[in-house]
Amino acid sequence: MKKMLAVIAIAAFGASANAGDPGKWFEKVDANADGYLSADELGEKKAYKIQKLDMDGDGLISREEYLSHKAHKKHKKDDSV
Repeated sequence: MKKMLAVIAIAAFGASANAGDPGKWFEKVDANADGYLSADELGEKKAYKIQKLDMDGDGLISREEYLSHKAHKKHKKDDSV
């Protein structure tokens, strides 16, 4: 089951990297719908993102942490144009 979740998470992450609604991507990957992304949900290849996005140090990525990161990236990109 964990491997299946990891495969789904990786596919969803890759398929929606350029998608318009990061909140929908988060919901797809949050397999247990607890509002947090774990290493198991992200999969082996994307689990490193937890260290990058986890602002409160709980070892998980909350929806707010993820959306904040996406907004910051978009703002940075908009400023460079």
